[in-house]
Amino acid sequence: YTDFLVNEVDDQEKVIHITNTTFSDISNDEFHYSIEKNGPLKLNENEMKRIIDLLGEDIFQEITNFLEDDNKMTKFVLTKVFKDKSYRTSIHTAIREVYKGLLDTTTTPDEEIKITFSKGSTRFHGNFWANVGGEYCMFYLYKENMDTMECINLLSKFFRVKPRIFSFAGTKDKRGCTVQRCTAWKIKAGRLSNLNKSLKGFRVGNFSYTDTKLELGDLKGNAFTIILRDVKEDDGLINECLSALKTKGFVNYYGIQRFGTSIIATHVVGILLLKSDWQGAVELLLKEASERIQVSTESKSIWSNIENVKSALKKTPQKYVSEYSVLSSLAKESSKSPNYASALQKIPRNLRMMYIHAYQSYVWNFAVTERLRKFGFNPVEGDLVLCNQTIYSNDDLIDSEFSNPQIDSSAKLTKIIRAKHLTADELINYSIYDIVLPTPGHDILYPKNCIKDFYLDFMKKDGLDGLNMVRSVKEFSLTGSYRLILSKPKMMEWEIVKYQDPDEQLSMTDIDILENRILKSQSNEKVDQIFKAVKLKMQLMSSSYAT
Repeated sequence: YTDFLVNEVDDQEKVIHITNTTFSDISNDEFHYSIEKNGPLKLNENEMKRIIDLLGEDIFQEITNFLEDDNKMTKFVLTKVFKDKSYRTSIHTAIREVYKGLLDTTTTPDEEIKITFSKGSTRFHGNFWANVGGEYCMFYLYKENMDTMECINLLSKFFRVKPRIFSFAGTKDKRGCTVQRCTAWKIKAGRLSNLNKSLKGFRVGNFSYTDTKLELGDLKGNAFTIILRDVKEDDGLINECLSALKTKGFVNYYGIQRFGTSIIATHVVGILLLKSDWQGAVELLLKEASERIQVSTESKSIWSNIENVKSALKKTPQKYVSEYSVLSSLAKESSKSPNYASALQKIPRNLRMMYIHAYQSYVWNFAVTERLRKFGFNPVEGDLVLCNQTIYSNDDLIDSEFSNPQIDSSAKLTKIIRAKHLTADELINYSIYDIVLPTPGHDILYPKNCIKDFYLDFMKKDGLDGLNMVRSVKEFSLTGSYRLILSKPKMMEWEIVKYQDPDEQLSMTDIDILENRILKSQSNEKVDQIFKAVKLKMQLMSSSYAT
């Protein structure tokens, strides 16, 4: 897996490298950030006015004295009676927001408001998250031969929290060694750091605190180091081909990891979900499970037999998240009419959406091939280019490799980029590097030429109507997006290296560097090198695949 290294490039264009796995940037005595050390909680003018307007100057002063009372003489602050429930709600909200969670409020039976210190904080310790810089612990995730979500699910299991507590800018390839940023809501760095001694296949490090969680797409791209082994061509041809790649770029296909590595391609499950064929989707997902319990997949009622379900569940490791979730749901039923739709809902949302996104990517890959076959590498009338018009929506905008677990019905508004059709007069102003194609959705334009017919005919073969992508299940009603058909590396360099052992490691991972390891090739320079490899380094924009 060391032949394929991926390091995220953050939104400041910094290449992310894990350089430490211990928690040393903040004192181990992290629970004891005191008001004395960090200074009293300071309110700005607007914050003070907000409290005074609601409670009056006398109560505001009582709260200030309460916070600064180091002798613990006062246990709480009690306001006057407030009969209006909505007014009391305004007070509860203001106290929580202005004092950054340091204070709690409760309504007494007499309709007064009692103000106390929040659980877990004291007048000496203040509010931990405010003191350290925010409620999110930022950390770097290094992994080998693991999916990003596999790591997140394991971390969730360790901490007994839901996966949505964690967020990241985008998923990374499974088959490789990758580094990316993640944020964890109200998980302390010390707890994350302590896990490293028991983690297998991945590490966490470079801890810090922030008041902002990572969102889908919060990156500039990825830096790749790729080893191409046992190259037979002469050096001149190698340099010629790679120079062409550097200057001309490549077709911006979605990578193979988009479609899964199991027997069942993820996009096939996506087709069934888009057709609302819940039973078919479950039976396809559980095809491998049926093979483990050695029953025929010809029987349409295989998962109506509760004994089959229970047997398969026992033999399915929890790391197979989709299968395990569906089987766990079906195993709780005794009916011969299983609720397949309900079982599918037990799959974490990010994984459910992965199947739909895979189908979008599948269609796009074939469409771009047809576009280039028909019209070559020049813009033509009816092609699509991005324009400046944007709108905001709560619908999922799927652009690239990303699949994020924390997106739900309360997700923030997404910026949707619009496209326009090229006219004959405009062709001179654009190049092939400006042309985009859509992923299928209910809020996109198709090219105004024969490529539109290709989309519709292609999807019709799968039983889908490309002009009707709205679904009764809201999460499956995707808006669609636009993707450049060609991509160029932002940075690209290469070297030709010689090596002796076919299995010899030729590139250093971040963990190798962190642990001061030495490559075999570096320690045996005098040995005859009989094989040739190309070591390629390049940076690609987000959503482009080096695979």
